[in-house]
Amino acid sequence: ALGFVCLLIAVITGGCWDRREINQLAFVSSIAADLEGEQRLITGEIVHPVAGGGDGGAGGANGGGKAFSQRQALISSGRGETLLAAGRAWTLKLPRRAYIAHTSAVLVGEEMARHGLREVLSHIDRNPEFRRTTLIVLTRGPARDILVKAQGELESSLGNEIQGIKKWVQLSGYGFIPDIHQVLRDLSGAAITTILPLV
Repeated sequence: ALGFVCLLIAVITGGCWDRREINQLAFVSSIAADLEGEQRLITGEIVHPVAGGGDGGAGGANGGGKAFSQRQALISSGRGETLLAAGRAWTLKLPRRAYIAHTSAVLVGEEMARHGLREVLSHIDRNPEFRRTTLIVLTRGPARDILVKAQGELESSLGNEIQGIKKWVQLSGYGFIPDIHQVLRDLSGAAITTILPLV
């Protein structure tokens, strides 16, 4: 009977029922969260799957949230009444499943930050795919503009740029870029305060 139970468990639990094929995923490098009136805007930077080394090709920004290519990344947006709805609207435009476990940075626009970071932090903390090691920064003006316009040419994505900047600002002593875990820990402490850098 014990052997039969072990065999039954091996048959039932075996297999790759939750596998994710790499060619079916869109790897998100960074995400921007903005507030436009009553609407939330989520903009994602996705590492281009067929990009080969880089001369930093130029791309243009167009309105309406349509996808366009810049450098080695695809940038697209989605709008909604909540961050969850905006994220769903954004992912519905992608031909692959958005994979955010490797997201390097979250950029929060000025209007969203003035509205309060609780909504952004709650959305990130409740999403099981987000890692708490993801960096978080604020922007002057819309965060989407940073994803579109302010990309350097050394790294393949803005997320990698911010990861590199984090290392050097800490070594130089000019500042620091916190991760989401550090911000949540600061806000849950006795002081209930934190410091976020401005990009």
